[in-house]
Amino acid sequence: MKKIILILVLVSFYSCELDIPWIKPDNRDCVKFTEKEYNFLPTEYKNKDTLIFKNQFNEIIKYKVGFYHLEKCSFDYLNDSVELDKLSIILDIIKDDGSYSPQNCYEPRFHFFKNENGGLDSYIQFSTEQNECRNISLSLNYEESYQEYTINNIKYKNVKIFEFNKDSLVTFFPNNKSNIVYYDLKFGVLGFDSIDGKIWRIEN
Repeated sequence: MKKIILILVLVSFYSCELDIPWIKPDNRDCVKFTEKEYNFLPTEYKNKDTLIFKNQFNEIIKYKVGFYHLEKCSFDYLNDSVELDKLSIILDIIKDDGSYSPQNCYEPRFHFFKNENGGLDSYIQFSTEQNECRNISLSLNYEESYQEYTINNIKYKNVKIFEFNKDSLVTFFPNNKSNIVYYDLKFGVLGFDSIDGKIWRIEN
C-alpha cells in the first residue's frame, strides 16, 4: 500500500515539474481573412459597447454588443485538413431598466468565416416576427454592388437593403414587425423600417 502511495506521489510530482511543449498534431493549413476581406467584416462592433436606434417619434431602442469573437486559425469541424478564420457577433437587446439578457430571442447574429477554397462565407440572422425565437438566415454576395446611404450626415458606402414580405417579417424587440433592414458591410445594422410606419436609424 505504501509503495502505491509513493509511486502516485512521484508521478504527481514529476507531472507538475515537467514542462512538455504542445506540438501541433499535423500540418494543417490556416485559411486567413485577407486584408481586403476585413473591409467586408463589421469590425466596428468591436469598438462599441451600446448601439442606440431612434425613430421619428424619438422612441429609442438599445442593444449591447454582447458577444464579439474573432478566431484565428480555428479548427474546422467539417474539414479537419484545414483551419479557418472566423468572426461571430451577437447583439443583446437592453431592457427599459438597463438590464439585458444574453441569449434572448431578439438578438441579431452575424457569422463570417473563410471556406476551404479561400472564399469568404457569411450568414446574418434576424428573429422572425411569427416566432421571435426562430431566425431567418441571410447570406451576403460580395460580388454584387452595394449602395450608399446617409444617416445623420454620415455617409455609409457599402449598404445592403434586405426586404421581407408579409410572410417573413423580422422583429427587433417585442411587438415590432419590420419589413426592411439596412446593413453596412463595415458598420453592421444601420436601421430598420417597421410596417407601422416607424423608421428606426442608428444614432451612434
